[in-house]
Amino acid sequence: MNRSYVHGEDITKVAVTQYNDIDYASVYDFNYYRNKYENLQKAFEPEDYNGLLKHFINYGMNEGRQASSTFDVNSYRLQYTDLRKAYGNNMKSYYMHYIQNGAREGRQTTSTTTMQDITTTYIGVDYAKVYDFNYYISHNADLRKAYGLYDDYALLKHFVNYGMSEGRQASEDFNATIYAGNYVDLLDAYGGNMKKYYEHYMEHGYSEGRNAKSLMSENTSVKLSNIPIRQL
Repeated sequence: MNRSYVHGEDITKVAVTQYNDIDYASVYDFNYYRNKYENLQKAFEPEDYNGLLKHFINYGMNEGRQASSTFDVNSYRLQYTDLRKAYGNNMKSYYMHYIQNGAREGRQTTSTTTMQDITTTYIGVDYAKVYDFNYYISHNADLRKAYGLYDDYALLKHFVNYGMSEGRQASEDFNATIYAGNYVDLLDAYGGNMKKYYEHYMEHGYSEGRNAKSLMSENTSVKLSNIPIRQL
């Protein structure tokens, strides 16, 4: 590799952290990054400081790779609901946020392994009575494929805009089909308009102590054939 000298000192031995006027030192350490990933050890020479930094910026951040012992992007994402809402699965944005704001704000960047403060509120409405992120994502493979495992805001948005109308179950404690089957008054009022069952339970049914979890034997004669939703 080409070497540069200042006052006789070989400065190529000093790992660079700056690129296009941005200093990545708070999220990037040359030795940590190269040593952590075997494919990078094969691809980059031990003193290819510029090449490895460019790889991190152009590929590593988008892939969510860890390049510093003091910054784990997955931990950072799991810790802060405001960042997940803003960036979703755009991994590079989490690094850039920490560089530009998070470090100065003293945000936590390691040791978080489970999602914190999972959002249940969308446009001012709290869906916690009928929605649980972990239940919804674990019971819907198509949503895991579409949104990944950590975009809680996008998943809640899907539930509100599509999932309820489709009659998807998003909580162990609320099944729209069962709710309709248990109460003739609701079935007569809402028929196949599935979203209404969720809304009624949130606004009235929960406080009234209505059962939305298990079919009540006395109502087994209720016909559910006209409800266009997933089978029990």
